Amino acid sequence: MQIKNGNAVNFNFEEKTYYVVEVAMRDSNPLHRAIFYSGYLNGPSGKPGGYAVIWEGSYEETHTGKVHYMDVISKIEMGQCERVLKT
Repeated sequence: MQIKNGNAVNFNFEEKTYYVVEVAMRDSNPLHRAIFYSGYLNGPSGKPGGYAVIWEGSYEETHTGKVHYMDVISKIEMGQCERVLKT
C-alpha cells in the first residue's frame, strides 16, 4: 500500500494489527474515519504491504492501493473489539 501524506507515512506499524485512521483516498476526498489493517510489513522498510486494507463506512469499496492521506489515530486492541461486540 502506498501512503502519500499524513503521519502514517513514517508511522511504526505493527504487523497484522488494526488501527483507527483518518483517511482520504484522493486529494479531492474529505478526511473521514476508517479501520486500517496493516497486514504483513515489507522487509526493512516496515511499511504495510501484503494484505493491508482499509475498511470505511462510505460508498468506497475496501481499499488496498494508493492512499492520498492517512493519519493513524489509535491502535485497536483486540479486547476493545470483544467489548464492543458484547454491548
